[in-house]
Amino acid sequence: MNEIFIALIINSRYVRWESLPIESSFKDLKDLMKSKYNINECIAEIDDLVINKFKLDKLIDMCKLTNDLTIKITTKNQNFFLSKDKF
Repeated sequence: MNEIFIALIINSRYVRWESLPIESSFKDLKDLMKSKYNINECIAEIDDLVINKFKLDKLIDMCKLTNDLTIKITTKNQNFFLSKDKF
């Protein structure tokens, strides 16, 4: 498999599924959040790990047995609204 499948839970309200190349980093995830979801500042949580600085560490390193992750995203903007046309 050459992809990582990600379930994004944004502000405990919106759920979106994404797939990224297996070599993707946290910086790539941050770029996706900016470009697709218009989220500039956020905190990501994977299990008990809280990430507030998106670096070049590989997402695959956070995967356990399969190439999938559930990432909780909390935006700095408390009034964040995700349009229904963002799939």
